Amino acid sequence: PPPNPSPSLTPHTASTPTNGPVIDRDKVREALMTLVQDNDQFIDMICRALQQSIAIFD
Repeated sequence: PPPNPSPSLTPHTASTPTNGPVIDRDKVREALMTLVQDNDQFIDMICRALQQSIAIFD
């Protein structure tokens, strides 16, 4: 049989632990809440993006 490729050449699977930060639902929620709180500029950006995405379908 052919030799096994080096671990650096094999794709990572979901079960393979990573050394990077884990992004979970709670962290995403926390980041969004931070952006939304008293940040009218962020709200305006989201509003414009939604309006533009709706305009595409008209």
